[in-house]
Amino acid sequence: MGLCYLIEETKEDANHLPQKNPSPYPEMSPIVIHNAGVYKLLSELNQHKACGTDNNPAVFLKSCALELTNMLSFIIQLYQSGYSDPSA
Repeated sequence: MGLCYLIEETKEDANHLPQKNPSPYPEMSPIVIHNAGVYKLLSELNQHKACGTDNNPAVFLKSCALELTNMLSFIIQLYQSGYSDPSA
C-alpha cells in the first residue's frame, strides 16, 4: 500500500511541461528505400549465419532475393514514412 501511495505522489503534471526550443539542426530529408539497395543487401547475406529475430534463414532470404525485393522495399518504405497499421 505504501508503494502505491509513493507512485501516486510522484506523478508529473502533464499540463505544465516545459516548451522545447527549436532544433539548431536542419530537418532531415525523407529516407527513400530503393529496390536495388534491398536486392544488394539480400543477395550478399552470409547464408552460414544464424537466423535473426524473424526466424527466416539467411539462405532462404538470399535465394529468394529477386522475388522478395519489391515487397520488402515497399514494406520498409511504409514503415519509414510513419505508417501505422490501423488493425494493430
